[in-house]
Amino acid sequence: MRESNPMLGLRGVRLGIHLPALVRMQVRAIIEAACICAREGVKVKPKIMIPLTAHNNELKFERGISRPRRSGDEGAGPPRALPVAR
Repeated sequence: MRESNPMLGLRGVRLGIHLPALVRMQVRAIIEAACICAREGVKVKPKIMIPLTAHNNELKFERGISRPRRSGDEGAGPPRALPVAR
């Protein structure tokens, strides 16, 4: 990844827009960790923050790629089969 103006940088929500697989991987890791803790009896309430959002369209896009998908979509999002304590 190369940036034409390194002072602007590619960070926050724009990095997620550029690399949606990175966001999916991070969301999946958070959900899996929460499920493991819940199985061990720890009360969990995971929260996912979307950093440096400048426009509503960025937030909509990021929410769309970070939501769970159907189980047939390999690697597309967090698994739905894992139990989450509430």
